[in-house]
Amino acid sequence: MNPKERIEALLTGKQPDRTPVAAWRHFYDMEYSPELFVSATVAFQRKFGWDFVKINPRASYHIEGWGAQYVPSKNPLDKPQRLSFPVGLPSDWEKIEELPLGSGVLAAELLTVSQISKKLGKSVYKFMTVFSPLSIAGDLVGTEAQLVRDMQESPLLVQEALEEITKTFVRFSVDCLNAGADGVFFATTEWASKNVLTEEEYRKFGRPYDLEVIEAVRGVGGKVILHVCEPNNMLSLFTDYPVDMVSWAASDRSNPALSDGYSLFKKPVIGGIDHTSSLMLGRKEALVGSVRPILTLLKNIPAVLGPECALPPAMPEENLLALRQLVERSGGGRKAVAGARPVRKAAGSKKARTARLKRKVQKSASGKEVKRKKRKR
Repeated sequence: MNPKERIEALLTGKQPDRTPVAAWRHFYDMEYSPELFVSATVAFQRKFGWDFVKINPRASYHIEGWGAQYVPSKNPLDKPQRLSFPVGLPSDWEKIEELPLGSGVLAAELLTVSQISKKLGKSVYKFMTVFSPLSIAGDLVGTEAQLVRDMQESPLLVQEALEEITKTFVRFSVDCLNAGADGVFFATTEWASKNVLTEEEYRKFGRPYDLEVIEAVRGVGGKVILHVCEPNNMLSLFTDYPVDMVSWAASDRSNPALSDGYSLFKKPVIGGIDHTSSLMLGRKEALVGSVRPILTLLKNIPAVLGPECALPPAMPEENLLALRQLVERSGGGRKAVAGARPVRKAAGSKKARTARLKRKVQKSASGKEVKRKKRKR
């Protein structure tokens, strides 16, 4: 089977020739150059042969059209730095109007979708990353607390802005399919976590706008992957969403395990790899040892082996190659295997875990540099 046939088998209840696998990452120092971003995305797919492609542009593309300003990163390990927020006062929500798609950052992103799709062809599914309207609204302000306060004190202003954001990204998502994508990777970011909102607040400010985007994509034949981010998530709130696959941080103990999530949705799930530890810090031998029982578990349910969020840019490529080789050797489709369960980490902040990983990567790089200098002496 080729990658697309493997995912199609999963989506239609058939047995693929092996467990599908996919992974994605950011290219921080290339994301402001369409040419470099296209080349990096295509090269990453051709090197590892993932079973679907998540087109993973800079997150700020969602809000730059409304005036958000960033300093592009020159370091592959560092995110761009934000300089300004379009919404400072509640009255600023009135400035958020539907954006045109024929020029500016959204037009540029549609072009990259087209170029990536042409280069990778029709043998693999390609999903463009699109944040939920509420997530986009959250990026328009300086802090989470500010949006929560505005939702409580100026709900009509926030809802009117959400309508304009939704209209923009309904059109953008459909145009992504016209440009060659097969669907969207629809991410709620932190806004579907009970650490940030109540379920009642999400039903009011999230759900109606989510469904407009998702139903527009499905209405023109596109596929949708739902990604519910962060610990303590509201996964059960989304069980009636018309999506094709579901992804979340299943290794976090505050969230449902993969098997429990499948029981909720009865749709293929994506996950099994804690991208912040087993792949990042472990040797490839340790990685293989940790992933093998997860592969066994995934033979019980229709699933794609993958990370729970974007891979850190410093991810050792030899670990990714080891992961791909293990999946190829595992072969076979689903079968009844009892008792296998991935190791689940304690609930915690993704930002804190990422910071610890970055320090370890920098410390490791520093140690290697010292050794090289000693050898030169």
